[in-house]
Amino acid sequence: ILDGLVAGWSPDHIPVLGASDKAALTDVMNALEESVQDRLLALAIRWNQADLFGDRFQAIVTNLRALLTDENRPDEERVAAAKRFLGLDDRPESLRVVLQPVQLITSPALAIGLVQSLSESTRPDVATALTDHWTNLGPSARRVAVAALLRRPEWTGHLLDAVEQDIVDRGDLSADHWAQLRQHRNRGIARRATQLASATRVSADRETVVAELLPLAKEKGDARRGEIVYAENCLSCHVFNGKGGAIGPDLTGVGSKDRSDILLDILDPNRSVEANYRLWHVTTRGGDTFSGRMEAETRTTVEILDTTGQKHVVDRKDILELIASNDSIMPSGFEMIPPADLTSLLEYLATAEAHP
Repeated sequence: ILDGLVAGWSPDHIPVLGASDKAALTDVMNALEESVQDRLLALAIRWNQADLFGDRFQAIVTNLRALLTDENRPDEERVAAAKRFLGLDDRPESLRVVLQPVQLITSPALAIGLVQSLSESTRPDVATALTDHWTNLGPSARRVAVAALLRRPEWTGHLLDAVEQDIVDRGDLSADHWAQLRQHRNRGIARRATQLASATRVSADRETVVAELLPLAKEKGDARRGEIVYAENCLSCHVFNGKGGAIGPDLTGVGSKDRSDILLDILDPNRSVEANYRLWHVTTRGGDTFSGRMEAETRTTVEILDTTGQKHVVDRKDILELIASNDSIMPSGFEMIPPADLTSLLEYLATAEAHP
């Protein structure tokens, strides 16, 4: 009942409470179990009666804070406590308290739930808290964080600031996110998103290579020779027309892209890395290190697919360090392929369906 009253509360319906009403509410508070007292307190706050229950406010907030940070509690209890905590104590410090347990090795369910709980707040600080904590968010938590930041224009504007400043990688936003941003009802946000999404950015250490070889995209190549080049350099990592490895993105249909963009992706794979194909490094307590893309994460394990196609399943309890790189799992250095072979590779990718 109290949850329903809190959820259905409207600022247009604030009751006038007399002395007898306040006394009755105090009796109700005393009769409630401690685990649900915060609901009545939340309702009192919405009725502009925050001081109705005296020192009980601080005691309840302290209890909820302890519950959400207790590693021995089930994930769902900690997430529920975080939402109730923010409902009572919506301050910048509270946002940081909720995010503190969220680390790269945190179970996805807990990380996602705690990130989602920040949506209980309407503070502008939510966006800052999330982007400041970005390096501690795993792949699934980052997707949820982006979705949360798209809920309010002021949060979305800060997200775009973070992308511009390279705090948030552009690849952390999916194609659907960018489409949503380009169609945003706020024209300023839509315009900024369009500019950011279309901007061609070359990594600093790749500028010379790109400037020298990008003109090759305008040249004609030998598609049959390109098929051989593809088999030697790309087939083990990429599926193309139903054949190849699943380490990198599926390249079927890539020929519809401009050849300059395809060549740019080959020469500078780190300029725009899709979140699913970022390089991760896992070091275990036993001293092993595995690097590759994170294929899956569960409450108890992390699965790393390395560049040879081998899958490594690591228990979270055995992880000493988990690091997310901004680099792509695709290595640099393909400028070593002879120029004629590069043009032939582009020709094959653009016309492969004609050369089965």
